[in-house]
Amino acid sequence: MFIPKAEALAALAGAADWQAFQEALDKILASGAEFQKGALGKIKKTLADSAEELTSDEEFVKSLQDQKGEGEEVSPDEVRQAASKVVFASAKVDLQKQLVDGIDELKTVTKSELSYNMPNEEEMKIIGKSSVGKELENALKAASEKIGSYKANV
Repeated sequence: MFIPKAEALAALAGAADWQAFQEALDKILASGAEFQKGALGKIKKTLADSAEELTSDEEFVKSLQDQKGEGEEVSPDEVRQAASKVVFASAKVDLQKQLVDGIDELKTVTKSELSYNMPNEEEMKIIGKSSVGKELENALKAASEKIGSYKANV
């Protein structure tokens, strides 16, 4: 459970552009991994709706036309692409913070679940004297280190 969610959050946080973000969202939605029921679909819809709204903003379209120059018409596809970039750039900072916080929270919860009903430190020292106990101790340590190693690439 932890690894797919952590990788999904890292992919979202590390998305460099609108296309990469959409692909990461689509991959997560296709995998069935959800964080809160409908949250990722809602994010995707909100961003798409915001981009669509911006495409009909006359000032936005005029600024694109001004950048392109006289005699050249801005295509509807260019307007959509520019709107998507603007919306993504605006949302990225806030989304990255939320995603980093989400990974940190997921790591905390997973480590807590990992240690639930496990022997305390003193008991682990005693258990660790046997070969099976040492294997358990090493497995727990490796899992904890793996969980701790996940970071959002922002």
